[in-house]
Amino acid sequence: MSEEPKNLKYVAKPETISSLASLYGLSRTTLRNNIKKLQLLPVLRKERRYIFTVKEVQLIIEHLGEPEKA
Repeated sequence: MSEEPKNLKYVAKPETISSLASLYGLSRTTLRNNIKKLQLLPVLRKERRYIFTVKEVQLIIEHLGEPEKA
């Protein structure tokens, strides 16, 4: 017996701000502003990096919800 596929959710993986913005259907600036409003930047950016780690992406998804274009 095979199980029917359940609603597939986004599986967190390392992402850039551009790729995350694309998933949410937002501009990079809007996504960055949303992250600032949630006060996640101090948690996310302990060091200056180009790519968000899996844990950082999970934290963003936890606060902003599942991306529509997963």
